[in-house]
Amino acid sequence: MRTVVIGLDGASWDLLNPWIEEGRLPALEKLISEGVHGTLKSTNPPVTGPAWVSFATGKNPGKHGCYGFFLPKASLTDTETITTRDIKGDTFYELLDRQDKKCILINLPCSYPPRIKETLITDFLTKGDQFFFPQDLVTEIPKLKDYRIVPHPNLSEADFIADVSAQERTRFECAQELFRRDWDFFFILFDVPDSILHRIDEKIMPGQKLAALKVLTEIDNYIGWFVNHATDAHIFVMSDHGFRGYNKIFPITEWLVNEGYAKVGVKSIEAREEDGSFLEKRQVSGWAQSLVSHLLKRRIPLQNPLLRKLASFLYRIITKVTAMRHVVHITLYPESLAYSLTYAGNYASIYLNSRERFEGGIVENREKLRAEIIAKLEKLEDKIGSRLFTSISKGEDVFFGESTNKAPDIVLVASDDCNITGVNYGKANNAHSLEGIFLAYGADIRKGDRVDVEIVDLAPTILHAMGFPVPGDMDGQVLEGILRQESDPAIRPVRYPEPAE
Repeated sequence: MRTVVIGLDGASWDLLNPWIEEGRLPALEKLISEGVHGTLKSTNPPVTGPAWVSFATGKNPGKHGCYGFFLPKASLTDTETITTRDIKGDTFYELLDRQDKKCILINLPCSYPPRIKETLITDFLTKGDQFFFPQDLVTEIPKLKDYRIVPHPNLSEADFIADVSAQERTRFECAQELFRRDWDFFFILFDVPDSILHRIDEKIMPGQKLAALKVLTEIDNYIGWFVNHATDAHIFVMSDHGFRGYNKIFPITEWLVNEGYAKVGVKSIEAREEDGSFLEKRQVSGWAQSLVSHLLKRRIPLQNPLLRKLASFLYRIITKVTAMRHVVHITLYPESLAYSLTYAGNYASIYLNSRERFEGGIVENREKLRAEIIAKLEKLEDKIGSRLFTSISKGEDVFFGESTNKAPDIVLVASDDCNITGVNYGKANNAHSLEGIFLAYGADIRKGDRVDVEIVDLAPTILHAMGFPVPGDMDGQVLEGILRQESDPAIRPVRYPEPAE
């Protein structure tokens, strides 16, 4: 059996179920009634980059080494976006590629630079402007000339939704051309609903945003097309994490600054094609002080609310008038003791600038500082006196594997209604959650059942269903509970490779 995986970045059942029940998403409704569905548990943290790497490797970040979009290099003040060079070990699609199985990957996060010889369109973590592989792909499929990795920034909400719709339509039309080719494994990721939910101000309330719903119905139509044209394949639909509305904010960067653990500023440089990834380039509106910092040619303290408001106002005006684009970077001063590189939903992590780990590190007693920060965080309460964090752990107690030496020192989980952010944007909003979606459909799949899964389970399940052994170091399990009892993958024992293999 061939395999198709359709990703819906950030999709959650809380968002989709009301519209499925109203009959607005018939393709997803068909997959639920004629296949298996359930909740998908994402990684810690539930961030697109490490989550999709866990999907591709079947491993937790402690093994594959990708803990967020950004990783510190030799120094904590020197960070870069993750690429496939940071992934330790093999991805399942590499294993398929080595067995001469034809793989087509479209928009899989952290797929640049290529690690397979077959067809690949990379994602927003791509560095530079080459994202078609092989490079002559665009001459074979002229429609690819209209392909865009990310939406246009700084649009109004209505224009942004229309732009996302156009971008996804082009992605689908290009995918149709590639789908008609010879392949064994086919992957495509639609950025909806993640890209829209990050922009909509209201909490996730189905029915209030009809323009956003229209894009989801279009994606549902695309899913229906794949289902109708892949009758000889297993089809998996999944998200890397979910979304939900939050009522409270904890600004972790501001807290570290105010407590004297971090000293940071904001700098802005002109974006050039050779500088950084698309992710870095689209951060033009992520930090409100960036424009003031750019204009004054100096770093602005994060905790100055007046400058933040002024910069936000000026930035919106000038970028709208001049279409100015620049890359925003947070600058961590070398004298900082601790810093948070990753926060999403109610999850976050903190790195300590220790001498034993980083060049230029200044923390001599790592354990003493870690205990001090944890003790302070444990005392934090919300306005009604409830503890702000439900879990505060050492990184080595959360992650396991050969890459734990790259893990953050402290891992935080806040209460379910508290969103951890970098700075306080004034009000809580939609953000990532741990609970994504999972659906499976095909001749070997049970009908109408519910099975909850973890994102690391997909890689071993795909390998087994396609007749290949499952590497013994994968953390995920083959999802035997989704298989029809008398089907070949259900009868056939899971095989693990011998060392020679």
